[in-house]
Amino acid sequence: MRFWDSSAVVPLVCREPESPRCRAWLREDPVLLVWALAATEVVSALARMRREGALPEARFRGSS
Repeated sequence: MRFWDSSAVVPLVCREPESPRCRAWLREDPVLLVWALAATEVVSALARMRREGALPEARFRGSS
């Protein structure tokens, strides 16, 4: 079991340079232990990416 910080969760849902490594960790151990407010941190990180233009609005909203 691994503790997953939001900085490791974001690459699981959004393509980043760290995504392959994070996916490999997830395959090795599929149990995610996260902080209670990790979802808030992940959404915040995705919103920042959207504001910076690195994540299209449709992807942020999950419609594509």
